Amino acid sequence: MADRVIDNLIWQNPDRVSGAVCFYGTRLPVARLFEWLAEGKSVPEFCEHWELDKDMVNGVLRIAEQGLLHEFEAA
Repeated sequence: MADRVIDNLIWQNPDRVSGAVCFYGTRLPVARLFEWLAEGKSVPEFCEHWELDKDMVNGVLRIAEQGLLHEFEAA
């Protein structure tokens, strides 16, 4: 099955990483970012630890924000 890609920021393939949504070009699940932040760690620390571009991580956060706001607007 083909990968589903959004803005070259995230990708998903049901046959890889158990179908988790991952940072584009990696096998790192996006959920790890939110776990990291919930632990009180920062975005710059996340980027450094996982060797990710800050613009990519901020783009993923914007996608999450848009999805959350869209849910409230639709309600």
